Amino acid sequence: MKKGWLVLIVATGLVLGMMSSLQADEGDGIIQAHPISPYPNAVRQNESEPYVVLTKDPIDTVKQFFEGQAQKGDRLEPVQESQEKGWRINYYEKLGQKEQVVMEAEMLEISAGDNIVDALGALKSQSLMGKHSEQEYQALEKKYMALDKAYFRKVDDGSGRTISEDKLLYKRAEQEAYPEKDRKKAADASNAFTDNDKAKAKELQAQMKALKAKGDVAGMMKLAQESKMSSTQSAAVNDAMAVATKDTWDIWAKCLEDTWQAAYWSRITYNSNAVARQAE
Repeated sequence: MKKGWLVLIVATGLVLGMMSSLQADEGDGIIQAHPISPYPNAVRQNESEPYVVLTKDPIDTVKQFFEGQAQKGDRLEPVQESQEKGWRINYYEKLGQKEQVVMEAEMLEISAGDNIVDALGALKSQSLMGKHSEQEYQALEKKYMALDKAYFRKVDDGSGRTISEDKLLYKRAEQEAYPEKDRKKAADASNAFTDNDKAKAKELQAQMKALKAKGDVAGMMKLAQESKMSSTQSAAVNDAMAVATKDTWDIWAKCLEDTWQAAYWSRITYNSNAVARQAE
């Protein structure tokens, strides 16, 4: 009886071995990524995601690092996404009749930003109001516009939720520029008007625009005199205008510098298996 079991075990082992050989010949199976060394001077984009990191180094420097540790079967291949571009290290290995591929790491930079840097928008408003010159604004725009092509860490917003660090810095600057008491004045100004008042104001704005296009200054002054507001409305509007037109330039300039210091220029995503094997 024992002899029969022994024969069965041996036969089963031979069959499984033949099956594995056949699978390899047919290209089936799974290849493993080479062990890969993590990029130095990088931080996690999100503390809960260890395999996505950011670095302040440009993409070409990152590329050179990974090129230097390439092994047999590795290929550095270009990647082009809608707003990002970069490189991917893929490991190729032939199993049977088929060549298989597995990603080891991907490095990207933002190639097409949205041309929106919120703090620059706030500074532009200050320039348009005459608080600071257009030349001052242009100097800061030239220095910081590249922020629209930066990556940022995901950080705690203080309430247990996660927010992009640049958005958190903007939020703090906004609270400093317009404290709660100032925002209340703006709300009071809005509440001082009924829906009917707001509709009339919109119509008045259109009439003023038409008179301005004609160059009719006298007509504009007459229309303004005829459009009387109550003393409560006037006071509320004056308070709101004082808030809206106050000089907050230094706050937004500091926000830009803080955001620049928090910016990263390349993002790296690892194959978790490649990093885990390197650590073994």
